[in-house]
Amino acid sequence: AETGYDILVVMYTELVDATAKVAPDYPDVKFISILGQLEMDNVKGILGLEHEGSYLAGIEAGMISKTGHIGFIGGQDNAEINRFLAGYEQGALSVNPNIIVDSVYVGSFEDPAKGKDLAEMLYNQGCDIIYAAAAKSGLGMFDAAKESGGLCIGVDLDQNNVLPGQVIGSMTISYDKWIYDAIAETVAGNFTPGIFWYVIEGGNLALTLPSDDLYAVPKEVVEAVNAAIAGVASGAIVVDPVAMKDK
Repeated sequence: AETGYDILVVMYTELVDATAKVAPDYPDVKFISILGQLEMDNVKGILGLEHEGSYLAGIEAGMISKTGHIGFIGGQDNAEINRFLAGYEQGALSVNPNIIVDSVYVGSFEDPAKGKDLAEMLYNQGCDIIYAAAAKSGLGMFDAAKESGGLCIGVDLDQNNVLPGQVIGSMTISYDKWIYDAIAETVAGNFTPGIFWYVIEGGNLALTLPSDDLYAVPKEVVEAVNAAIAGVASGAIVVDPVAMKDK
């Protein structure tokens, strides 16, 4: 801001406190805060309802799991990451009321080695599918899956080709489009401050399924996921953002 940039994109919750301190001192700078819930005249906060997209991942995991036991790895135990867990749990339970969902946390988004250790632990405990919402730490899940033969679900971007045959889908989030649109709006002189939540409708959050040459998702799973997308978008299905452990 001191250097003279008039648009700053600040990524993720780790920078929310810094933005809250700096933004008031630079009222002419427009801050686009990804995952930041700040009510300030020069800050636009952009967030997604991750529990809605994760509900789809839970449906897929619940239908494909052979052990009835699936896992979740979070980067940190916070409200944002727990929205991923909440949707995953509810989606899985909607198709298998007896399914067990184990959740663990790395404590960091920058520790793939620990992510691998936790994934190995979950696989060894009987989980046959793991969903990770842990950024770089989540990469360790793929290493553990490769060694164990377990299945996994990617996050944020399409990670289906990271481990062909074992990644059964990716819960993708359109951060790139949200940022592009916010910058375009600002450049056009139409910057709108406030907190903006993006919902599943319009593809803001999605379960991107792999092509058949990577992993052949059963037809009935595809149909169930598509039905859930329609249900969530219409309001017929309401996904709670609070994980079971926090109730």
